[in-house]
Amino acid sequence: MKFLSVDKQLELIKRGAEEIIPEEELRGKLERSIKTNKPIIVKLGCDPSRPDLHIGHSVVLRKLRHFQDLGHQENIYYTWRFCIFRNIYQNILIPYGFR
Repeated sequence: MKFLSVDKQLELIKRGAEEIIPEEELRGKLERSIKTNKPIIVKLGCDPSRPDLHIGHSVVLRKLRHFQDLGHQENIYYTWRFCIFRNIYQNILIPYGFR
């Protein structure tokens, strides 16, 4: 797979972003990706049952799409494990004074 130069990739990734922390680490990963000809794997984890999951979370999905357009791979994890822990926390731990 042919990747764009690191500077051109960073230009697209930075578009719409206030700040990248740490930018040097991302630059290093992009350089390694070009050298080894392997895509970066970008991960996002979400709990789909959260009551505060809203349209604003689509900003992150658009940024993942930028990585995908550059030839990298994205993994989105929707997990119910957080829901189970939240129920245990609310129903068992809080009544007994654990916070």
